[in-house]
Amino acid sequence: MLSFKEYLLVESQQYPTWVKGTVLFLIMKIRNIENQIKNERDVSKKLNLLSQQTKLSSLMSTLGIAIDTKDKSLVKRY
Repeated sequence: MLSFKEYLLVESQQYPTWVKGTVLFLIMKIRNIENQIKNERDVSKKLNLLSQQTKLSSLMSTLGIAIDTKDKSLVKRY
């Protein structure tokens, strides 16, 4: 378990503003697609929406990994 001082050090290392904005945008898109999936009756359209949602989720994961590891080559790929 982290001590309070260690926790404060971890929390003080903030992400850049563009990362926060990008993640917020991706979360909004993912939730929007989730609602579309729930309301869609056609199975093929649901699968297409699900694939879009999965792609956005993987982009967000890749962004998180790239920022945490400071690997700029991953960020440039997208």
